[in-house]
Amino acid sequence: MPIDAVAALVTEAGIGARRLREALVHLATTPATLDDLIRDHALPRRTAEQLLRAAGPDLHTARNGALRLPGAYRTRFRTQQHPRPGNGPSSHAGDVSYAATNVDEALTHPVPSGSSASSAAPPRPPAADPDADLALSSDSGVSAGNRALSDGDADNRALSDGDADNRALSDGDLIAHMARLIAEVPTDRSLDHVSATAETAARRARWLDETFDLAGAHLVCVGDHDLTSLAVLEVRPDLRVTVVDVDERLLEFIAERAARRGHAVDCWFADLRFGVPPVVAESADLVFTDPPYTPEGVQLFLGRGAQALRDRGNGRLIMAYGFSPLTPALGVKVQRAVLDLDLAVEAILPAFNRYHGAQAVGSASDLYVCRPTARTWQVLEKRLSGAAVNMYTHGEHSLEGEAVGRGPAALLAAPVRSVPDQIDLAGDPGPWLLRVLLALNAPTLSLQVPNKSPDLIDAKRQEALRSVIAAKYTLRYRRSTPSPKLAIVEATAVPGAERSAVGWLLSHAHGKLGNVLREGLVREHGLTKNQARGRIAELVPASWLDARLLDLPRHAITRLVEALKDKER
Repeated sequence: MPIDAVAALVTEAGIGARRLREALVHLATTPATLDDLIRDHALPRRTAEQLLRAAGPDLHTARNGALRLPGAYRTRFRTQQHPRPGNGPSSHAGDVSYAATNVDEALTHPVPSGSSASSAAPPRPPAADPDADLALSSDSGVSAGNRALSDGDADNRALSDGDADNRALSDGDLIAHMARLIAEVPTDRSLDHVSATAETAARRARWLDETFDLAGAHLVCVGDHDLTSLAVLEVRPDLRVTVVDVDERLLEFIAERAARRGHAVDCWFADLRFGVPPVVAESADLVFTDPPYTPEGVQLFLGRGAQALRDRGNGRLIMAYGFSPLTPALGVKVQRAVLDLDLAVEAILPAFNRYHGAQAVGSASDLYVCRPTARTWQVLEKRLSGAAVNMYTHGEHSLEGEAVGRGPAALLAAPVRSVPDQIDLAGDPGPWLLRVLLALNAPTLSLQVPNKSPDLIDAKRQEALRSVIAAKYTLRYRRSTPSPKLAIVEATAVPGAERSAVGWLLSHAHGKLGNVLREGLVREHGLTKNQARGRIAELVPASWLDARLLDLPRHAITRLVEALKDKER
């Protein structure tokens, strides 16, 4: 049928299909000439003609040249945008240009008392110049770490699927909800964490929903201290959302808060200097990032975001970045780093984002809309192969910090046969130690780490690391050795570790989790493969099965190990 041929073209356009949908609904509602259709919806003529050809006999042409489609097209292709509860229809429904979104009247009213935001919202960001707006180019199960989070209070218990339509928040409630979350989110200044305002989080969520065709799409947040993932899910609870971040505390926070609202977020650990988790690579339709505001940081986060894209033809990379009008030369350096990835910058929305801090750049940043080109994929590996370990603006890993080596990139990428006598993790920001212990299988290991490593700073942290790795290694800590700033962690393999399911899991950290767990359960308990699959379904969500143990957040690794130990008792 012609309508199915048209639907195939809409599907092919991916997240950029909103303009196509609007044009089809237009013709099914009000006749228009081809010229008007192109102008009203900013469609390339070639795209418009493709749609009309596909409609074939369904397209009626009047004597005056006006085109019309049957009413069935209006029903089939109307935009699948979630309404704003209590606020009436969105003022931008059908507006598919890259314009700044006004979150209704909520941005001009005080946030309700009890939230952590200031009593009055910041000034509304100026809308982009309409003449400069660039239109869109034509063309789950429970999340990681959420399985054991059902002990929240009754008010925050997960909502059933039948409540999906009722849990969307009005703009005012969304801002208040995000203000509470932002007040609680863990912060690490060494990772350039500066919180966006609650109004910004809400504005981002609304803008993404009103700009892109998100039905069935996958959003990946590359770093997410601003909690964009949680804001978007309040607007589009049906959206598949993934967060990758190096901050273990942040990943646990997002997983827990998402679970309390009944949302699904896949949270994966990633030190982007070493790559994106294989389970995330080539999976996304849309990427959002607010990276460190250095050329190195921007290029790395955007580059890893590009590697996460599945849809290379229609996928977009959305980036928050700002520079001071007093230092335009820095802005040029960063923008050149973007262009060095051969990304086309489709739009820049000025002062879209506002922050609690970042006063050097006016507590604001612009929103960039970037699109890969064919050459992006030719230069990407080369540009990222020399990714700098130092890329932040603060802390030991800032551009001004002491230079360190490349870290354990090679050890984490794939199993290694030859293990060095001593492993230098002196530049470990915190998460490397556990993952190197998981990645390497050797009779003994000697690892040099910072003396103030989070795993070594007190007896409680030391015991926590011992506990999670106990089925594979016994650990000895030698603090302030060989110098006051360094420590040595000595690991000795546990005899027969692989005979237990836990030991097998910890010794095969590079393998797909579903396969590793199945083999471990079969080996230890003599289960059939089907019986093992049943046990696995009780232990982990389906979204974990193709992931590596190395990519799970720390809290998820700990809970999985404890769950397997409980099965052994």
